[in-house]
Amino acid sequence: MYSRDRPEDIRAFVRGWLQATTYWKANVQEGNTIISKALKIPKNTISFEGVNLTNLGENQKFFQSSNPHSFLAAMYNAKQEGRDRYCTN
Repeated sequence: MYSRDRPEDIRAFVRGWLQATTYWKANVQEGNTIISKALKIPKNTISFEGVNLTNLGENQKFFQSSNPHSFLAAMYNAKQEGRDRYCTN
């Protein structure tokens, strides 16, 4: 598994992603220019609308098992619902 074999690459990717989104939020016009050039799309088509770019703290909270609204809780609940729906005794 890639994440198990190359944890430093995963950390570097996440660190870079968080730095990039933090920069973009603070410098929207310049960030849009960078994205526009990299993706070869018009600058006026780039938008934050409907997108929640979370920071490190928000991500950590989202993945905490103690948070009833966390990703892990949602996955557990989906598993339980699937089991309850499709596995009968």
